[in-house]
Amino acid sequence: MCYHIRGHLGLDGNTIADKLAELHSHLGAVSLHPRTATCEGIKAASRAIRAKSRTQAGFGSRRTDWHRHALSAYTWYRTERGPQKAWLHQIRKTDNPACPCGHPRQTGEHIVFQCSRHNLNRDRLLRGKRTWEDLDKPDWRKEGDDSYDAIESFFDYLYFES
Repeated sequence: MCYHIRGHLGLDGNTIADKLAELHSHLGAVSLHPRTATCEGIKAASRAIRAKSRTQAGFGSRRTDWHRHALSAYTWYRTERGPQKAWLHQIRKTDNPACPCGHPRQTGEHIVFQCSRHNLNRDRLLRGKRTWEDLDKPDWRKEGDDSYDAIESFFDYLYFES
């Protein structure tokens, strides 16, 4: 399969350059052994390398343990791209960016750290954390302590409130 950039169509050598670019994009750590010298061979070898890396010790150790709902809510509010009205107003999905609590703009930061509708759960679960930097600091626990993650619980709560 050959990929073209619209502005390059009709230029001499473009097809050859596209084929070479595709070949080299699949090379990665694969050698040019005769068995893998074709595009199909390179793709198969790349798949095998990725499959092997997924079974090695430590794979996924950087992934968060949070439930997907909590992680989604955290991402929405941290990036200001989610169900908050300021974002929905910006993309013309709602007419009013105001929060139901009366604040003029319902942003992610407002919902997580200021909105009066969430005061009870915020005080109980965030325990005085008032900035994104505070939330991102590791919450150290003793080894063997399997207490739940209160911050995860707060974002899980926000997921179902939005």
